[in-house]
Amino acid sequence: MTESLLCSTRYTRSDTRSRSSGLFNRSVTDAEVHEEIRKIINGKTHAELFELGLTAIPDRLLDLSHLTSLNLSRNEIDHLPDCFDSLPLLESIDLRCNLLSALPSTFSQIPYLSELLLDENAIEAIPECYGEMLNLRTITLS
Repeated sequence: MTESLLCSTRYTRSDTRSRSSGLFNRSVTDAEVHEEIRKIINGKTHAELFELGLTAIPDRLLDLSHLTSLNLSRNEIDHLPDCFDSLPLLESIDLRCNLLSALPSTFSQIPYLSELLLDENAIEAIPECYGEMLNLRTITLS
């Protein structure tokens, strides 16, 4: 993969709310995000993109169909795209401590998804289609 194919958005930690890990006030460079995605592209099946101050999910991440685990916790993500069905092998998604208020229906199209961690978001309702998810064993909200 070439550098030009990776996400080129700049991400910053601008939120000064205190969470258990401290204050979000550090700037995250493109290079740091690219390095994490590069590790995943090189065969890792677990994406650990937590505490990077991400405000959106890098587009390139959704092209990594071999992922089985995705940790995007403790970021500043306020919206999820409707294309998670492009990650058919996902078993676990950690979105705790973000700014989410809604969930995409495409999570219900991930056949192996068994764990969905959503604590410390502003989510008020779970889409009805989630009830049809045969492998979903754990879903957390608070």
